[in-house]
Amino acid sequence: MGKREAPCLSCASETKGLKQKNCKIAGRELKVTALAFILLNEENMWKVYKWNGHYIMGDLISKHSSEEAALKAAKKKINYSRTERSNLPSFKARKETVIWLDAKNGTPLGMIIKKSRG
Repeated sequence: MGKREAPCLSCASETKGLKQKNCKIAGRELKVTALAFILLNEENMWKVYKWNGHYIMGDLISKHSSEEAALKAAKKKINYSRTERSNLPSFKARKETVIWLDAKNGTPLGMIIKKSRG
Protein backbone atom coordinates (compact mmCIF):
# COMPACT_ATOMS: atom_id res chain seq x y z
CA MET A 1 0.00 0.00 0.00
CA GLY A 2 2.02 3.02 -1.27
CA LYS A 3 -0.49 5.76 -0.47
CA ARG A 4 -2.90 5.80 2.41
CA GLU A 5 -6.34 4.76 1.28
CA ALA A 6 -9.47 5.76 3.13
CA PRO A 7 -11.82 3.03 4.28
CA CYS A 8 -15.05 2.61 2.41
CA LEU A 9 -17.89 4.94 3.39
CA SER A 10 -20.24 2.13 4.34
CA CYS A 11 -17.83 0.74 6.93
CA ALA A 12 -17.02 4.13 8.46
CA SER A 13 -20.64 5.24 8.60
CA GLU A 14 -21.66 2.05 10.37
CA THR A 15 -19.08 2.48 13.15
CA LYS A 16 -20.34 4.41 16.14
CA GLY A 17 -17.86 6.42 18.18
CA LEU A 18 -14.60 4.50 18.54
CA LYS A 19 -16.09 1.05 17.98
CA GLN A 20 -13.94 -0.89 15.53
CA LYS A 21 -15.11 -2.73 12.46
CA ASN A 22 -13.31 -4.83 9.87
CA CYS A 23 -12.80 -3.15 6.50
CA LYS A 24 -11.05 -4.52 3.43
CA ILE A 25 -8.69 -2.03 1.78
CA ALA A 26 -6.52 -3.07 -1.16
CA GLY A 27 -6.96 -6.73 -0.28
CA ARG A 28 -5.91 -6.25 3.35
CA GLU A 29 -8.34 -6.44 6.22
CA LEU A 30 -7.95 -3.61 8.74
CA LYS A 31 -9.65 -2.54 11.93
CA VAL A 32 -11.22 0.86 11.24
CA THR A 33 -12.87 3.40 13.50
CA ALA A 34 -14.97 6.39 12.50
CA LEU A 35 -12.26 8.63 13.96
CA ALA A 36 -9.62 7.03 11.71
CA PHE A 37 -11.85 7.63 8.69
CA ILE A 38 -12.21 11.31 9.58
CA LEU A 39 -8.46 11.73 10.05
CA LEU A 40 -7.65 10.04 6.73
CA ASN A 41 -10.07 12.26 4.80
CA GLU A 42 -9.32 15.53 6.62
CA GLU A 43 -6.77 16.56 3.96
CA ASN A 44 -9.21 16.17 1.07
CA MET A 45 -11.86 18.51 2.46
CA TRP A 46 -12.82 21.87 0.98
CA LYS A 47 -12.88 24.31 3.93
CA VAL A 48 -14.89 27.55 3.82
CA TYR A 49 -13.50 30.45 5.88
CA LYS A 50 -15.15 33.82 6.56
CA TRP A 51 -13.35 37.10 7.22
CA ASN A 52 -13.60 37.82 10.95
CA GLY A 53 -12.58 41.48 10.87
CA HIS A 54 -8.89 40.70 11.25
CA TYR A 55 -8.03 37.70 9.03
CA ILE A 56 -9.47 36.59 5.68
CA MET A 57 -8.95 32.98 6.82
CA GLY A 58 -10.70 33.83 10.07
CA ASP A 59 -13.69 31.72 11.09
CA LEU A 60 -14.16 28.20 9.75
CA ILE A 61 -17.72 28.08 8.42
CA SER A 62 -17.95 24.53 7.06
CA LYS A 63 -16.14 21.57 5.48
CA HIS A 64 -17.24 19.81 2.30
CA SER A 65 -16.09 16.92 0.14
CA SER A 66 -16.79 18.73 -3.16
CA GLU A 67 -16.00 22.16 -4.54
CA GLU A 68 -19.61 22.72 -5.62
CA ALA A 69 -20.93 22.07 -2.11
CA ALA A 70 -18.34 24.45 -0.64
CA LEU A 71 -19.29 27.22 -3.08
CA LYS A 72 -22.99 26.70 -2.37
CA ALA A 73 -22.46 26.92 1.40
CA ALA A 74 -20.28 30.01 0.99
CA LYS A 75 -22.93 31.71 -1.14
CA LYS A 76 -25.54 31.00 1.51
CA LYS A 77 -23.48 32.08 4.54
CA ILE A 78 -21.08 34.72 3.16
CA ASN A 79 -23.11 36.03 0.18
CA TYR A 80 -20.11 36.76 -2.06
CA SER A 81 -20.43 38.32 -5.53
CA ARG A 82 -17.42 36.93 -7.35
CA THR A 83 -14.73 34.29 -7.01
CA GLU A 84 -11.15 34.05 -8.17
CA ARG A 85 -9.02 30.92 -8.17
CA SER A 86 -5.48 31.68 -7.02
CA ASN A 87 -2.52 30.77 -9.23
CA LEU A 88 0.22 31.93 -6.85
CA PRO A 89 3.34 29.71 -6.82
CA SER A 90 3.34 29.62 -3.01
CA PHE A 91 -0.04 27.84 -2.97
CA LYS A 92 1.02 25.47 -5.76
CA ALA A 93 4.21 24.57 -3.87
CA ARG A 94 2.14 23.64 -0.80
CA LYS A 95 -0.34 21.75 -3.04
CA GLU A 96 -3.26 23.94 -1.97
CA THR A 97 -6.19 25.06 -4.08
CA VAL A 98 -7.48 28.47 -2.99
CA ILE A 99 -10.63 30.26 -4.12
CA TRP A 100 -11.00 33.87 -2.98
CA LEU A 101 -14.52 35.14 -2.22
CA ASP A 102 -15.05 38.87 -2.87
CA ALA A 103 -17.82 41.47 -2.71
CA LYS A 104 -18.88 43.46 -5.81
CA ASN A 105 -16.36 46.22 -5.04
CA GLY A 106 -13.50 43.71 -4.59
CA THR A 107 -13.49 43.64 -0.80
CA PRO A 108 -12.37 40.19 0.40
CA LEU A 109 -15.08 38.34 2.33
CA GLY A 110 -13.49 34.92 2.75
CA MET A 111 -11.81 31.99 1.08
CA ILE A 112 -12.22 28.32 0.25
CA ILE A 113 -9.13 26.16 0.58
CA LYS A 114 -8.28 22.54 -0.15
CA LYS A 115 -4.98 20.88 0.71
CA SER A 116 -4.17 18.07 -1.71
CA ARG A 117 -2.21 14.93 -0.95
CA GLY A 118 1.11 13.90 -2.42
